[in-house]
Amino acid sequence: MERSGSGSGSAAALNAAHFGRELGEFLKRMEVWSLQVESLLTDSVAAAASIRSSAQEGVKEVSNRSKSLKAEDHFIRKVRDAQQEELSRCDKEISEVYKNLEDLHEHTTKLFQLKVDREALISKSMSDITDKLSHRKQKVKALHEATGWYKRLLSTRCEYSDAVKFIFTNVDPRDPDRVFSFSIRLDKSSKSWTMVDCNPRVEASGSFVELLNESNELSRFVRSMRREFEVLAVRSRYLVK
Repeated sequence: MERSGSGSGSAAALNAAHFGRELGEFLKRMEVWSLQVESLLTDSVAAAASIRSSAQEGVKEVSNRSKSLKAEDHFIRKVRDAQQEELSRCDKEISEVYKNLEDLHEHTTKLFQLKVDREALISKSMSDITDKLSHRKQKVKALHEATGWYKRLLSTRCEYSDAVKFIFTNVDPRDPDRVFSFSIRLDKSSKSWTMVDCNPRVEASGSFVELLNESNELSRFVRSMRREFEVLAVRSRYLVK
């Protein structure tokens, strides 16, 4: 019995010693693991701090870059707006130039057409004036020829002012020097003759003037007026008796 108790005590002591050793080793391992964990945590914290610092630097750089990009974008917008404004101004000026050119072309066309119309009008007016002058010269020539013929054959002469005055002598046989006369005027606007004065007065002179304007036969009119003067001379001779 005493041996049995002594053997159990020895085994327990051995077990306790073994447990002590294992516990010591475990504690050592725990201490090593704790140091490793602490080192790992320290490294992790340092790495996190480094990452945080790098991230902050990156954020700062990105922020600065963003500000720079915003400034560049603002500058580009200002340049673009200025260019757009300049382009709009140029477009407006070009439009005004084109409009002025169109107005100038239209005005030039109108002036050219006006020049053509005026030249045509002047040409027609000159032609009309030439025709009128030619007709008037023919009338004057005929009038001079007629007055020359009357002067030679009928003792008639003419005086010219604003009217044509026909003066007759050798009408009254008893008084060859007695003067009979009448004046007629040609109205240029109406191209008609009017009696200005008549001495002595001839009753039929009005109808003679109307016939003259219808036929334009001046010689016939003058002969008719001379015959009326001759009739008046004969009547005055009988009235004197």
